[in-house]
Amino acid sequence: MKFSIAVMAHPSREKYFEYIREKLGDVPFSIDRGLGIWDTCKRAWLAYDPEAEYHIVMQDDLIIGRDFLRKAEEVVKEDVVYNFFMGCRRRFAEEVEQARKSGAKFLIKNNIHHEACMGIKTKRIKEMIEFCDARKPKNDKVINVYVREKKLKVYFTMPSLVNHRNEPSLHNLNRGSYPRGARWFIGE
Repeated sequence: MKFSIAVMAHPSREKYFEYIREKLGDVPFSIDRGLGIWDTCKRAWLAYDPEAEYHIVMQDDLIIGRDFLRKAEEVVKEDVVYNFFMGCRRRFAEEVEQARKSGAKFLIKNNIHHEACMGIKTKRIKEMIEFCDARKPKNDKVINVYVREKKLKVYFTMPSLVNHRNEPSLHNLNRGSYPRGARWFIGE
């Protein structure tokens, strides 16, 4: 396979672990051990398969879209950040609708916007972790600083290949005035 996958997980969401394994196989889980979001995120990124060209890190509260593995493999080709989720923020509504009408495969941005499910080339992971660690981060939003510093493009798949369960966030970083689901989801 062209990519490996790891899951950022929290013990309170163990009810979803079997679902993820059914959809993705025996992928590694980086389970929160009470040391903060960055610790869990960093371990998930470092769980990459060195034989893989890309590594995807996803959160444990996602709904995995139909044919996720095949569709992800079809799109990962460039040295960019692949983001498999575009949420319901109003500012993206028009762009997503245009993509739907035109058949565009991606929205291309300069920021991550959502850390729910994304992938990068494995050759970048160690550099990214060192860059982020140097900033002593508390959460995974620091990855966006790396993305901007390296001038990486972020390719959002259209439609989203995963969806967020509409449940309360476990932290205060994602409590916006919009539903947590995808604006346009491929479906299960």
